[in-house]
Amino acid sequence: MKLKVPGRPAPSGGAKAKPPRLSSPSLWKAVDAHVSRILHDDRQIVVGPWLSELGFEVLYWIPFVSWLQVRFGIPPERMVAVSRGGVGSWYEPVTPHYRELLDVFTPEEFREHTEGRWAEAGGQKQMVYGPYDHAALQRVGLDVPESGETVLHPWLMYRLFREFWRERAAINEVLERLDFRRMPPIAWPELEGRLPQGPYFAVKFYARPSFPDSIENREVVRRTIEGLAERAPVVLLDTGLRIDDHREFASRPASTRHEVVALLDGVAPERNLEAQSLAISRASAFFGTYGGFSYLAPAYGVPSFAYYSAPDHFLRPHLDVARRAARRLDSSFTIVDARQSPLLQTLGLAA
Repeated sequence: MKLKVPGRPAPSGGAKAKPPRLSSPSLWKAVDAHVSRILHDDRQIVVGPWLSELGFEVLYWIPFVSWLQVRFGIPPERMVAVSRGGVGSWYEPVTPHYRELLDVFTPEEFREHTEGRWAEAGGQKQMVYGPYDHAALQRVGLDVPESGETVLHPWLMYRLFREFWRERAAINEVLERLDFRRMPPIAWPELEGRLPQGPYFAVKFYARPSFPDSIENREVVRRTIEGLAERAPVVLLDTGLRIDDHREFASRPASTRHEVVALLDGVAPERNLEAQSLAISRASAFFGTYGGFSYLAPAYGVPSFAYYSAPDHFLRPHLDVARRAARRLDSSFTIVDARQSPLLQTLGLAA
């Protein structure tokens, strides 16, 4: 399972080195052989478990699985996706079968499980199929070998795309292996009844390295929400959950012209991402922290405004893919420097 990525010789002379092929022949051959072995087994094909960041799941993992399915002709009924937060609808274009991790973990257990995996692996990226992945699949009732040899695991994607994320490979090498599709609509009548009638904005701000929790950023969030609520209702997507390393801003203003709805109040943890997806999918636009949810909005055809204040803490390759994905999905993805947010208000985009 542990594949060694062949090294590249340093360029000689003064000529500019060309970007290497994303997947060296030996690496892609290993991935191809792994998928082929899975297909020749008559067992159900497990996709996941996804235990990493939402942004990578939306921007890379699901489009990559979709591409693999087309490339290898994998029947949807043979596959079962495993993730968390009620995101079965995200995988519907690939497979109708889905197992929910938060049905068998409490949020506290899942966070402990996640932190244990991070400590063992040295980070969030699922570079190998390890004991935490295996334990998660056992918890949801899937019988797979401890080696993970029958699993379509995220290590396939992480190994293939790693050189691109390090800015050592061309973007087309990634785009050739991603099949971007619109997310299907979500039916949840009870929650739909809590959404504003008519146009509204979906908003989700949280702290991360590119948008840290600071007095200045909290003021930007406050002004943005108040400005939006002057134009139309605002749906806040704060959950109050701590199942990863993101801390939400407490951002509900006291008084606004239009209503500000805290949609996630009372929503069970195992459906929190489903509820947020529903709200985003019906919104006129999404405003929030640069990251996973800002990638999700264009997948529903919703314009996304993604805020940051520390550009050194996000990778240019992800931004380039997010913009390309939005264009392919006939949507838009705009990053907003928090220092320029007053300009948005002046232009009438957030006021």
